[in-house]
Amino acid sequence: MKTLILILLIPLMGQAQFLDRQFMSISTGVDVRNAAFGGTVNERAYNGTFNLGYRSGGFNLQASYETFKEIDFSAVEISAGHVFNQGKALQFPLMAGVALINRPVSWMPQQHHPALSLTASAEYHINKRFFVFLSLENWYRGDLKRNVQSGRGGIGVKLFNQ
Repeated sequence: MKTLILILLIPLMGQAQFLDRQFMSISTGVDVRNAAFGGTVNERAYNGTFNLGYRSGGFNLQASYETFKEIDFSAVEISAGHVFNQGKALQFPLMAGVALINRPVSWMPQQHHPALSLTASAEYHINKRFFVFLSLENWYRGDLKRNVQSGRGGIGVKLFNQ
């Protein structure tokens, strides 16, 4: 068992020397639970995000667009936060953000609703160019007037490494 753990950790240790601490990235993710099982109010459906990010040392800034056509939902978000374990193969961004949700709600005349988010992620940087991530999100949704949790998995590409 110890040998197996060591074999799995060697790629993690070897990758650290190739990772940059400053880069821009584009990434995409999908709500894993919704894609596999469906949500609380919908059958299985695509709920995805497209992200543009900037990272310098421990600082992370990200702009995101989320689309969920099954429930006529879209959102734009800007978030910022700190990256723990930066420059290593396994990194942990923690971010807070503000968003604007576009969703018609029958009891509210407007379609745009504010939201606040907290996101905790684990990223594995495969090499100097690609990374994969898992994220847990907690949003206070202005359209629903309550907190909503979700999880995402995705892949990213680093641009403009320095």
